[in-house]
Amino acid sequence: MRNLNSIQIFAWMVFFLTTVYGHVAMKLAAMESTKLTKVLMSPWTISAIIAWVFSSLLWLVILTKQPLLESNAISSIRYILISLSAVIFLSETLSAQQVLGAGLILIGVYLTI
Repeated sequence: MRNLNSIQIFAWMVFFLTTVYGHVAMKLAAMESTKLTKVLMSPWTISAIIAWVFSSLLWLVILTKQPLLESNAISSIRYILISLSAVIFLSETLSAQQVLGAGLILIGVYLTI
C-alpha cells in the first residue's frame, strides 16, 4: 500500500463513518415498523440515504487516488465496523464464527494491500 496523505486518510475515515451510519440508521428505520411505506418515510431512512450518497461521493474521490483493487480491499473493513456497531448500538451479539470471519477479513486486507 502506498503512503496515504492526510486528505486520503480523512476521506477513508468519513467514508467508513457514513457507510456504517447508513447501515445502522437503516436498521433503526426497519425496527420502527413492518410497513414499508412508514419505513421509507422514517427520518432514519432519509438520513441513511443521505449518508450513502455522501459515502458514494467519497468513494469516487478515493478511486481518483488509489487503484480499485487496493481500495476495494480496504473498503471491506466496513463489514467489521458495521458488525461492531451492531453490537454497540443495537445490542446484537457476535458469534465465534463472525469474529473469525472478521479476523479473516483483516488478514485478507493485509495480504491484498
